[in-house]
Amino acid sequence: MEVSTILALAIAIAVAAGLGRILGMEFRWGVLYKYTDRVPGLERLVSGRSGVILRVLVKLSPVIGVAGLGLATFLLVRGIATSGPGSGEFVPLLPGVTIPLVSGAVSLATILIVHELGHAVALRLTGVRIRRVGFFLLLIFPGAFVEPDREEFERARLRHRIEILSAGPAFNVLTYFVCWALVTLLAYAPVLAGSGVIVHGKVFKDVPLEPGERIVSVEGKQVSTIQDLRNEVGRHRPGETVTVKTDRGTKRVKVRLWRGRPVLGVYVIPNFGGYRVSEVAIDLLAFLNLLGLLSLGVGVANLLPIKPLDGGRILEEALREVLGREAASKIVTTVTLAALALLILNIRIPHRGLGL
Repeated sequence: MEVSTILALAIAIAVAAGLGRILGMEFRWGVLYKYTDRVPGLERLVSGRSGVILRVLVKLSPVIGVAGLGLATFLLVRGIATSGPGSGEFVPLLPGVTIPLVSGAVSLATILIVHELGHAVALRLTGVRIRRVGFFLLLIFPGAFVEPDREEFERARLRHRIEILSAGPAFNVLTYFVCWALVTLLAYAPVLAGSGVIVHGKVFKDVPLEPGERIVSVEGKQVSTIQDLRNEVGRHRPGETVTVKTDRGTKRVKVRLWRGRPVLGVYVIPNFGGYRVSEVAIDLLAFLNLLGLLSLGVGVANLLPIKPLDGGRILEEALREVLGREAASKIVTTVTLAALALLILNIRIPHRGLGL
């Protein structure tokens, strides 16, 4: 681990601990925590126009919960069926997602708050009392839970119990679509992006274009977007030299072959109104993209048929209505053990030896 990473982690832990103390959190067994029976602003949130939207989402959440339970189970089984054990890597529900330290911690904190807020909203709208809300912090990694009054929850109608359990993952799915919409708006709405694209770095050191330059045209053809640049450069063969006009003058740039396609040899970003503004916009896009993907992943993972995850509890509540409490509990315990076995099988140990 690099010194800068260790320093960043230490600062993040110190800041998190300081904020925890400000919020009145207690410290025990290496964990900052706080319990309360109130969710600040919940009454205001479920009233008015926002309340109408949240009520519709809670009513639709069982559809998301049941569909997500099926999808999570399918993805878990597919992880074994498609490649089998022994390849030496863990197959996540959302492959290809890497998590940066600081933005990942902020994203996970946001996701957990939204998830538990979904449960709290559903409890309020179904009339089941919230017994306790908990927040905790392990190093910089946050956690939270909303605990309903057990007797009132068990007396509630089946639909209401499923709504309460499904609302957390449903809010995570909603977060994904909100982030997707914002990323799409910022990245592709032509009214928000300025003309031209900005050089953000070099693929090859000898390219005459410098970071911060705004590319206006290639061979006299105007470039307004990254796709425009890709199209114009794609008309030329690797080895050709093209005229590139920028806000700093006109330059002759050799077309190179990189990753199977002709390029100018630079990394570019959309122009949102200057280099520095564009850098901030790109960082924001990256954060929103990470937040959305992680939110979807957490929502799907929570719907695995494993108790005490939401998916396992949804399955148990549905079976309990038909088979009774004892039989439902035994079946869900068996399903939980099978799902955990599949999770373990998705962690594959590498073969050692020579590949011939």
